[in-house]
Amino acid sequence: MPHAGMQPGALGLETTAWNATVGLPYCDEQPMPVNEFRWGLAATAGALHFLHIDCEGLGTFIDVKCGEKIFFVPRPNILSHPSPSRDGHDTFGNLELFLEDYSPENPVRSLWSVEAILLSAGSRMCAIPTMCLLLRLTPNRILRPNTPHAVFTPSNSICHGGHFYSKSTIRDTFYGIVHTFIVGKVATNATHHSSRVFIRRILQFYKKGLVDQAYQNSSKRFLLLL
Repeated sequence: MPHAGMQPGALGLETTAWNATVGLPYCDEQPMPVNEFRWGLAATAGALHFLHIDCEGLGTFIDVKCGEKIFFVPRPNILSHPSPSRDGHDTFGNLELFLEDYSPENPVRSLWSVEAILLSAGSRMCAIPTMCLLLRLTPNRILRPNTPHAVFTPSNSICHGGHFYSKSTIRDTFYGIVHTFIVGKVATNATHHSSRVFIRRILQFYKKGLVDQAYQNSSKRFLLLL
């Protein structure tokens, strides 16, 4: 099946948007880029991935199948990089964050406060907006789009994972797209040009639902637009 592994989920918007825009202008130019959005990782003990954000403003989920992963998630110190929002996540929208004394291999400690998150077999890390609440109530671990993180593998591990776009973190997605465009590999470690296809189809999905009013108010697709 061409879309195997890309079933619509509770967080992601891209698959529903893709299915809803089949046949619309500029939406059938290429197949769904499944291989870039669903993948597997195998790493031996001691593997280290330096600080980075996931490219193109993508949300990411990781399912640990065996072994362990440690995610190091820094947050800018409020005094050095004040945030205009209550939750503090807008701090990562500051472009100077990746220009002033920023080093993926050796972050300046005065600029960051670092949290370590251990994932073992059966754990998942994903990107959703209500981080602190869900850390207490579910086994999921949280990583928003545009969040710098480093990853260490303490024991041999195998993981399944993928990328997605979510309306609830679309502001973080915008920040991540701008960072990727302006500073490139200084902030990120990959490029996924096919993500533009999903963004175009998400925009078409919103236009179809909100402007053309193609969905009933009680339908699942309409509710995704809200």
